Amino acid sequence: MHKPILDERQRELVTHILAVIDKPAHWTRNAYARRGDGLSTYAVDVQARRWCMAGAIKKVVSRSRIGDWDKLQREMDDLYPQLCQAINLASEGEFATIVELNDGCKNLAELRRIVMEAMEVSVDIPLYESGPFDVLVFALDEDNDVPF
Repeated sequence: MHKPILDERQRELVTHILAVIDKPAHWTRNAYARRGDGLSTYAVDVQARRWCMAGAIKKVVSRSRIGDWDKLQREMDDLYPQLCQAINLASEGEFATIVELNDGCKNLAELRRIVMEAMEVSVDIPLYESGPFDVLVFALDEDNDVPF
């Protein structure tokens, strides 16, 4: 049985993230975000004009969870490990993390291609676990053949 690594909500978020970094003028490396003058800044800075992928994630998730820090943190905590796993599989192990992909890819087109592939990655879920099983042995009472 196959199960997508990213659930429907996470795939929706990733689509919005890719919309933030939709062209080279909106993408950066080595900083979460940059202002128009090129200085690095926070991902949610209203003066930010360019984002790395991690910064775009923060921007998108923050926008969807305004005023609710706990839900924001949970959504970020849920998205990061799954997205990293999907990126690792989609890039065949070349990029293990979001930051490695953002800062190590050839260009934005490669980043977008790998992320689009990552959105579709599934993993095999076994229907049952095979392996050693514990066997309980009960001593039977002479008068009763039931082990309890």
